[in-house]
Amino acid sequence: MTAASSPTLLSLSSSNVSAGNTNLTLTGANLLDSNNFAQGVLTNTITGDVVVLSSSSSSAVVWSIGYNLVSGTYAVKVRNAYGESNSLQLVVTWNPGTLNVTAGSTAGGIVKFSSGAGYPSSIDGVAFSVTVSTSTTKYPTNIITCCTGNTLELEMPTAADGSVLVISFAGPVNTVNYTFYYSTNSTPAANIIALMDLDNGDKKVSFFNTTDLTATINSIRLVSTLDSSHSINVNVGSLVVTQSGTSVFTSFTATLKAGSYKLLANTSPYGYILMNTTVNVPFPTNYAPSSPQLSFNGGQVTITADLLSPVSYITVNGFRGSILTYSDTAVTYAVPALVTTDTQTAFTLASVALLPTSQFTLISDQPSNPSLPYSFDNSITTYYSSTNSECWMGLDSGQNLATSVSRISFFANLNWPNVAQYILYSTF
Repeated sequence: MTAASSPTLLSLSSSNVSAGNTNLTLTGANLLDSNNFAQGVLTNTITGDVVVLSSSSSSAVVWSIGYNLVSGTYAVKVRNAYGESNSLQLVVTWNPGTLNVTAGSTAGGIVKFSSGAGYPSSIDGVAFSVTVSTSTTKYPTNIITCCTGNTLELEMPTAADGSVLVISFAGPVNTVNYTFYYSTNSTPAANIIALMDLDNGDKKVSFFNTTDLTATINSIRLVSTLDSSHSINVNVGSLVVTQSGTSVFTSFTATLKAGSYKLLANTSPYGYILMNTTVNVPFPTNYAPSSPQLSFNGGQVTITADLLSPVSYITVNGFRGSILTYSDTAVTYAVPALVTTDTQTAFTLASVALLPTSQFTLISDQPSNPSLPYSFDNSITTYYSSTNSECWMGLDSGQNLATSVSRISFFANLNWPNVAQYILYSTF
């Protein structure tokens, strides 16, 4: 019996295909073994990811390049019971899919790409990227969802009537562009009514239409104008819609913290409703700030109040302090240092000097030990003596106070015959 030769791969029906329901036919020698079996091994030349496709056909080796094959360049080989073939290159392009609308509101909105193929697990901005731009301006890209089922939802920015933006999908091997048009004729508009306080602490938000466009609200978000990462999603199933004359009133309830919010009501088929103003929740009236003594090097301050924003911050002399801890009833903020490299250079607020002991509280392993003051009396003949096997002493600058120390001087006990032996493993 003569052993059959390993498979030899001669050509592909196409060396450049689009991910999706695309058939790829391989030709060569000994591609099928005696059981009419073969496997196609596709190795991504960048990531090293391997996709194995199986086939059994007495006449040809054919594979379907499925929707889940990520766009990229692949080395294709065939293997069977006879061995493994040489490799040929296959380029799989990215198909972002069909854009659900090509024109919409000047207030922006959410557009969706569906029925695509070749998507990665996420858009990393390197191998795969999505940009929104005009010929002169590149807008921030805000991807709402991606990439399950080869779909993507993208937030379009606000733009003036007549603007034309290009949505560009750039993958490892190809770029696909889509054009989106802005029009006031495709812009639903509404006016926000003053907030209503509810007994449970929630807010009732209402708005009414000021245009005659027929649109269906499919999502609502309240986005903080202070920090867009803080947003509240509203269940559109809970919307209450009433009509008075030609006006349609829409209302919902939400738990809102103090601050200003953009009301983003997305509609089908137009996009966001153009609102006349923001939703404004006033600062709580029951706030009570702590009044700690703080140093020029900063510290922290706590404010107790209901419904403080989780993205709020404080400013001290123009310097910003962010949140350290947060709860529904109290927020602790970092007080920024007044003395920084920039302010010191500009105003010489601080100078290097020996810190007087009188500004501190002496602390030690034996707080009541009468020899404790000797540690800081500037005399080389007196010293702190403790009966504990491990002793320590120090200076406490006070609660919430920070001290800037550039140098510490230490003088050993004159009675020590070997200083290194005594201070070995000590900590300063």
